[in-house]
Amino acid sequence: MAKGKGYAKVDKEEIEVGLAILFIAIGLGIVYSASQYYNAPVSHLVSGVSGISASGAPIGQLNTTTVAQNSTAGIPTSLRHSFGHMYIMYSNQNYISAVNGNLTVYSIQLPFGSYTSGLNGIYDNITGYTYVASAGSQMLLLKNGQLSETITLPGNSTNIVGMLYDPANGYVYVENSGGGASCGVFIMSGAGIVGSVKLPACPTGPAAYDSRNGYVYVGTSSTLLDYNYVIALNGTSVAGWILVDGAPNSIIYNSYDNYIYSLNVSSGIISVLSGTKRLSQISSPGAEYLMYNPHTGYVYAPVYSGSNKGFIAVINNTRSFANIPIGSQIYSMQYNPSDGYVYAFYDYNGNIGASQISGITVSSSLGLGDKGVSGALGVRYGYSPSTATTYLYVTGPNEIIGLKGINYLGTAPLNATNSTVTCFGIGVCAPPAAIFGYNPLNRYTYAALDGNLYLVNGTTIIDSLPIGMGAINMTFGS
Repeated sequence: MAKGKGYAKVDKEEIEVGLAILFIAIGLGIVYSASQYYNAPVSHLVSGVSGISASGAPIGQLNTTTVAQNSTAGIPTSLRHSFGHMYIMYSNQNYISAVNGNLTVYSIQLPFGSYTSGLNGIYDNITGYTYVASAGSQMLLLKNGQLSETITLPGNSTNIVGMLYDPANGYVYVENSGGGASCGVFIMSGAGIVGSVKLPACPTGPAAYDSRNGYVYVGTSSTLLDYNYVIALNGTSVAGWILVDGAPNSIIYNSYDNYIYSLNVSSGIISVLSGTKRLSQISSPGAEYLMYNPHTGYVYAPVYSGSNKGFIAVINNTRSFANIPIGSQIYSMQYNPSDGYVYAFYDYNGNIGASQISGITVSSSLGLGDKGVSGALGVRYGYSPSTATTYLYVTGPNEIIGLKGINYLGTAPLNATNSTVTCFGIGVCAPPAAIFGYNPLNRYTYAALDGNLYLVNGTTIIDSLPIGMGAINMTFGS
């Protein structure tokens, strides 16, 4: 067993995956991927879906009308009953799909005029609620495949830009950037609002939870007064204000060194924070987001500096440490807890490239063929129950590619011949990436693409069913 602060690499894959599932099950928020801890948010996952209608998913009565059900012959008998639900949110639609363990999809009608915001949902295993933000002033609480509660947030102007779960106290922090006196954070517990913090500067969305001191860090921005802070919250009160250079676009907590890292994309300044103090500032022009490896403590910031040029800036504690050349724009980075490596995925001349990052070097690379993704690239860490194998799933335009470490394991074709093409610039177009979800109870990976939901086992599609177009997020819940 290799030991490291904040991480222990176990040789048995099954134990590692079990720990990862326990890590999710105890309520560390977003089950889609623990992105706020290890991985960067991938904006490409929501590109090109605004305004798409949800044809093919009729609205039924709340949790009573079966919209679609496919054969479950490929699922072991022991799994053919409810293992919670996968909740699927859509762009500009006033319903949410709930898919149970039998692959039966129900349509949950939302209140009139209410639409999901596009933010990831948060599952609280203590109360059993899954929190989903509406595009207006409402928090939607889902439970047992139904809309259990609708909570209207106070204030005249509400714009929910972020949510974060605190596993220590069970609080859900809801960031409101409505403007003026409405800027602040609402703190929820169960179906109630237990506190609120008004801020002179509006939250920007990124937030992180520090498990060492229990603080929640929220980024804020004020164009009027031209100052930007990261606010440290302790429960329902403010612990401190930390001045940073530029509005935070990415905030992460590093469990290895117990520091908070905040990035402003415009200035390229990364602020290193501890408690309520700023320790240092690191200049990394062109940095796009932050992620880290809990096994080594290295913080990675992909940088794109021009046509066919790109590298990964490596930060160690409070200083810039190294640059890792990649040679192309990096669309996604993913930490794999089964082997302790970070993987970078990028598009280079129409090919999907994958590199395994060991510390400050590329230990191995793999070309996955001409998939023509040009930016629409989704990546998900998953597990195959039938083969007891961990995977990294990568989506091309019509398929899911399975990797074991940096080794190609196979491809699962998808029925995505009618893909809506997203254009990122003149002559640069691509189909959308799949939206991934993971159920820690039945341990299957789900992929939504082009109006269909696929149940993935290894590199085999066990089953699929229609769910409607425009899926933008998928979250596990009770």
